[in-house]
Amino acid sequence: MHNQVNNILPLQMRTSTKCRAERRRLFQEYQKCTKLAYDQYIASLKAKTPLTPTFLAKKHDCCHGTLKSWINGGMSKSQSSAQHLKLLLEEEAVMVQYLIETAKRGFPDTPRRAAMRANCILRERTGDPTACVGHCWVNRFLNCHKSQLS
Repeated sequence: MHNQVNNILPLQMRTSTKCRAERRRLFQEYQKCTKLAYDQYIASLKAKTPLTPTFLAKKHDCCHGTLKSWINGGMSKSQSSAQHLKLLLEEEAVMVQYLIETAKRGFPDTPRRAAMRANCILRERTGDPTACVGHCWVNRFLNCHKSQLS
């Protein structure tokens, strides 16, 4: 029974990694289409024959709302959310590995100690001794990485 659980876990991790890689590839393709539409819009402005964002979005198969946002100087949702991240993706991967290792040793970290570890990482990177993750950060982190940590 214990052996079956160990054989299933890596498969779940590979599947989630594969899904993430596919989503990342699709997102990059979407970003590329939006960038092409944006570049064509800028070129059309320079040529004094402006094209509408809606026309360009249909032509390049991207969201006209995102294109209009870029034209108006805004940023994409992914860029905006990346600015609000407490830990970088690499730092989150380190936290996941740390939590997996402590659980394997038989002494899984408590949410409070996990938050303390995250605060240490955050303070080390930012150089701000008062930087800390929020009250609900650990719960959101665990929920986000539950496939790896289960």
